[in-house]
Amino acid sequence: MIQTDGSAELVERYFLQWEKNVSASAVEYFQISSHADCLNVSRNMENVLATKTSHGTNLTSTLTFDNMVGVVNYTLGVRYKMTKKVIYSKTVQYTIVGMVLYHKNEDGSKTVLNCEGCRGFKISYQDALNKVVKKSNKIYCFIQYPDGTSTDSLPKHAKKIPNGGTLLSSAPVVRHQFHHSSSSCDTDAIGSYSQSTGIILPKGCGFGFYWDTNGELCFGFNFESYRSGRARLHFAWSGLTYSTGDLAEEIYECNMDVDISGIPPVAVTKVEPTNHLFRYEGGETLKCTFFNADIHSVTKYRYEIGEGKFCSMVPGSLEPMNTTEYTQTAVFVVEPGRGGPHKTTLQYAESNASTSTTQRLRTR
Repeated sequence: MIQTDGSAELVERYFLQWEKNVSASAVEYFQISSHADCLNVSRNMENVLATKTSHGTNLTSTLTFDNMVGVVNYTLGVRYKMTKKVIYSKTVQYTIVGMVLYHKNEDGSKTVLNCEGCRGFKISYQDALNKVVKKSNKIYCFIQYPDGTSTDSLPKHAKKIPNGGTLLSSAPVVRHQFHHSSSSCDTDAIGSYSQSTGIILPKGCGFGFYWDTNGELCFGFNFESYRSGRARLHFAWSGLTYSTGDLAEEIYECNMDVDISGIPPVAVTKVEPTNHLFRYEGGETLKCTFFNADIHSVTKYRYEIGEGKFCSMVPGSLEPMNTTEYTQTAVFVVEPGRGGPHKTTLQYAESNASTSTTQRLRTR
């Protein structure tokens, strides 16, 4: 079976014909799962419907695989209530095919991130700035193949995901939280990680697979600094099932929502002209490119060169939001000054219903 957006469901039907010396009131039904992370069966048998007939009992078992993928043995049986002696049982093995991105919790449980209705991946913009991946932010990856193999048997530090050449990924990004090119990113490549460099992904990839320092397969991002907001990752993988007759025509698909929380400061990406010598008399212009001003409801800007020398913004020069890079630009007139190199700072005033404040800009 193959998961679709993190879930798969199967209905199994059984018929029990009672022996003459067995009373239906003296027995109970039971079920066992060999892999609780893959199939967590109900102890109170809520997923099993028993319907009595004149010839026996029809059992209908609804199995929902909406957590981890993997190979699981499912047993449904009947036994005496008092002695627990098993009268009859049937065991079936299922291979649940798919890719799971998940967190490991302190209690040993796992939280799946790439399924319909999942919480998705959440991180603060402050944590996204750090190269070192915090334990609570680490995303682990597990892939189950139809032939029973999985990424658990993948040689450590392998360069590619098996059968991953047809794995397609896309991410409609609202606020340019990362650069990802579906055409140039080698999606099935596996990157690396170190405490000094952080996650290293192939060229063109804003997200992808990597090996952590313990040799575990993980999934991560190359986030842009001081970005926030939501995005959705979509994966479509035909090659995951191509070698299997029963599933050969199916395409594995899933989504993962990403939410970078917090209110980052306004950040400058570029000041033009660069390495320019301005006249002492002033009057020349410079162009500043920045983002996040919309988050702060900025009402006015000024540019400081050195200490106390402020450049006024040219009226009408503030450009609307660029929906490709999600940046804005403004032009400032350079005031008369004194010689020598100076530090520059873009300042902005943000207002709410009653107050107005001025803050220094963060430069990435």
